[in-house]
Amino acid sequence: MLVVNTNRNSLVLQASIRDLLDRQVDSIIVFAAGTRAVRLPAPLPVPTMLINCFSPGDDQPCVLPDERAGGEAQVRMVLDAGHRRIALLPGTQSAWATKARIRG
Repeated sequence: MLVVNTNRNSLVLQASIRDLLDRQVDSIIVFAAGTRAVRLPAPLPVPTMLINCFSPGDDQPCVLPDERAGGEAQVRMVLDAGHRRIALLPGTQSAWATKARIRG
């Protein structure tokens, strides 16, 4: 197993993937600390899975948290407790997770 930290730098990600492919890896797993879009060189010649990130063109399999359902469950819990005036502290408004929670 080879592990690479790209520090959210897309150029480092691209170079790291090229390096991994040069080392003839059998597959690649890309994991992001914050849910976000990642751009991968295409097509990749090995099976690739994205975890907590996604390809803008939806051309790679990915595993994402269901932020929309989480947002809905949070509001439902508060409503079920009888509250009607709800304040939302969503985090960074441009973040994918924040947008999905608000939709929920």
